[in-house]
Amino acid sequence: MTIQTSSSSDPASDTALDASRQTPTEHMASETPNPEKNSTTPDTPGDGDAQLSTGAILQSVFAAALGVQSSKNRERDFNQGNFKVYVAAGIIFTALFIGGVFSVVQLVLASR
Repeated sequence: MTIQTSSSSDPASDTALDASRQTPTEHMASETPNPEKNSTTPDTPGDGDAQLSTGAILQSVFAAALGVQSSKNRERDFNQGNFKVYVAAGIIFTALFIGGVFSVVQLVLASR
């Protein structure tokens, strides 16, 4: 069994040969630039160097509680946010919400 090698000096044909040896996923990843993936976007959630502001965290928690969180903000939260901060903010928000509803019910019942 003999293996033929390309003696072509054309760099484009060498690139085509290299691309044919890649799996379809590798080939697509090497040719298709991803505009959303840049040096500021981390690969794994929670590993972002840039910390979100308190206002951005509160806005995300309120929007998530109401069910109106945009996909752009949700992706930002998963890429740059810290899971523990969102859990703590969600628990605090839930406790305050339940306390507020309880207080309103108590005021209404007391005025009867």
